[in-house]
Amino acid sequence: MGHSRHCVTLPQACLQTLQGGGPTQWRRQWKQGIRRGREPKQLRLYVAGLTPTALDELLKHSVLPKIREPLLPQMLRHLEVDTRHLPLDAREGSSESRLLEAAGAMAGVPFGWGGDELTMVWPQWENGFGDVIAHTLLPLAEYAHAGPLASPLAVSGLRFPILARLLRAIAPRACASERPNPPLLPHCNSSCYAAINLCGLDHNAVKDAWAAAATLDRAVGFRAANESNVTFVLPPPRASAGQGGSAPPSPPPPPPLRVLLAAREAHRLKGTLTGDRLVVNQEELVETCGRDTVAVAGHELRLECRLMPAGLAMAEQTAMMQWADVYACMWGGDSIHALHLRRGAIVIEMINEKFLTHGPWAWIGQHRRWITKQRNRRASPPLYYSTASLNFSGAVLTNATRKCMAQFTQSWEAKRQAGDKRALKEDEPGRLWDCYWNANMRVEWAQLHGAIVRAVRAAVRTSIAAVGET
Repeated sequence: MGHSRHCVTLPQACLQTLQGGGPTQWRRQWKQGIRRGREPKQLRLYVAGLTPTALDELLKHSVLPKIREPLLPQMLRHLEVDTRHLPLDAREGSSESRLLEAAGAMAGVPFGWGGDELTMVWPQWENGFGDVIAHTLLPLAEYAHAGPLASPLAVSGLRFPILARLLRAIAPRACASERPNPPLLPHCNSSCYAAINLCGLDHNAVKDAWAAAATLDRAVGFRAANESNVTFVLPPPRASAGQGGSAPPSPPPPPPLRVLLAAREAHRLKGTLTGDRLVVNQEELVETCGRDTVAVAGHELRLECRLMPAGLAMAEQTAMMQWADVYACMWGGDSIHALHLRRGAIVIEMINEKFLTHGPWAWIGQHRRWITKQRNRRASPPLYYSTASLNFSGAVLTNATRKCMAQFTQSWEAKRQAGDKRALKEDEPGRLWDCYWNANMRVEWAQLHGAIVRAVRAAVRTSIAAVGET
């Protein structure tokens, strides 16, 4: 397979998989994270194709800083601790049998021959599987666009069955180097290879995110190969009758604009933290939406609106997404689900206006960058992206939020009184957004409706321009 710049190759190398404490300990690791110094080792790597000095230099200056602990992504994985040089007498040659014999003698266990190549990846986990989809499955799906990956793939564990199903669709020979979950993800065998690739994949390796997601969907049967695109090229408005002539027949009315609002799942204890970015009036929004229209290109498009429940199975979720012309969600991991939409659909990401103004742009814009990646920037985008800035007056402030804001503000005001130049330039404390970015929101229909109108009109203009160029 082709690799991003975040991969390094170990020639003539062997992977030894260890028991590492067993299923009980692996389940505990998923809940509490790993403390490598205290936990039994789960793998070792033996490298014969490099000198000790070359191996040491490669491990220090290569891709390893890009590979992080899957369960504690703020920490490095430190694979150099699990990697050893494997002496191989030059007179013995470098045949498969000599490599297997040397590895078996050093490890004290037999090794099998795995083939020409093994690729190892460490998916990052945070609060769900959106990170794994963006950083691991989409890069792999892009590599697999021409067909399933032929070489084996070693993964450091997957938590959810649906992700194992997606992974097997693009990498049928996937196995677990750590935290196996049989039968979904069996343990890799201790084997030697002509080369082992250590990869720190992420979304920067993806050139066309929608196409990669479509590859995944088709591989597991979630998306038809001949599905229709969403189009916003509308028929001309009804013409008036000419002088002395009869009125032309009325064209058929345009189909309704189908709007899908995503419900978020609450992960935290009610009232103890700052919120979960829930839309607290989501049922009211959907009901109001279904009674409204959008005026565009001389037409009044009737809105047909649905609420996508939180926690749906991925097959059901994908079916609802492919029904929609417009998908609206709160800022966050739900935006990644937009990649299940049909080509040409609209994505509206709703975000707290104060967080949009004061929060870090690298964080705010991450989902937009994920879902708008495309190879040919001159072509029509696979998805139309838009932002709906939500009035801060709609934020549901918990006691924890108010306490946090009061503490930041008190410290900030003290700095201003002391003449701190940075504080004097700010219109609010620099990190105040940390208190309210996750707040639940009451969304005004006028704000969401305005965002839908602007996005649809922009999509119509783009579609008409694209038709005019053909």
